[in-house]
Amino acid sequence: MSDSTILLGAVAYDPKVVPIWEGIREHFAEHGAPMDFALFSKYERQVEALLAHHIDIAWDTPLAHVRVQRRTGGRSLEHAGFTAQQAAPLSALHTPNFM
Repeated sequence: MSDSTILLGAVAYDPKVVPIWEGIREHFAEHGAPMDFALFSKYERQVEALLAHHIDIAWDTPLAHVRVQRRTGGRSLEHAGFTAQQAAPLSALHTPNFM
């Protein structure tokens, strides 16, 4: 795995998620965006891994997302390394109209 590989965290709520993530990994590789995944047994552990920068992206539930927002003071995108300017348009995706 290279440094450019995106590491996504997901919760293994069922064994059937493994082939799903394997397919997603293959799709990304075929399109020049290498990624891999790390499976967690619970969302709390995944949130901790995200905040500790052990994973790049978390496939979260709404509750886990709220936990990340609270832990980062609403600055989860900046915590992930985005500048405030880069994070602004992405933060707009969290509006009630979008969801």
